[in-house]
Amino acid sequence: MTEHEKRILKNCIAALVLFFIIFWVVFLALGLPSVRNRCENGNLCDYSSFFRDIVIYSNAFFVDGACLIFFPLLMMIGRTGVFDVLFYGCYRFVESWRRDKVKRDDSAYDYKLRKQEERSRNKLILWPYFAVGALSLLIGGILAIVFPYV
Repeated sequence: MTEHEKRILKNCIAALVLFFIIFWVVFLALGLPSVRNRCENGNLCDYSSFFRDIVIYSNAFFVDGACLIFFPLLMMIGRTGVFDVLFYGCYRFVESWRRDKVKRDDSAYDYKLRKQEERSRNKLILWPYFAVGALSLLIGGILAIVFPYV
């Protein structure tokens, strides 16, 4: 297995892990209050209804897909160099507190050139995030259309 194939595999695994983490956080955040409200209203406190609530699944898939598409887009925007001046300002602020006073970059232009060189050497593999996010959005949309009033 080549180094590029290893990076693709790592990104695919990371996208799936991120998918499951975001999905379950949203699912539990939306589902537990729903079950608690049902129990407080005098209904039978049945936690199996928690897993039958299609709206919660739909919302969790949709939010998960939106996050999995938004974060790589933000990374792509950041890699264009839009935030370089902001990051340079933060870098210089933190560097001013260092004791050794060795400055890696003399100006913002040197910092920008160094970052462009780092970006050209290290290409991001973002298509797994887009694929998993699009699939999640598709599943959430299908659930919302097919089961709108369950």
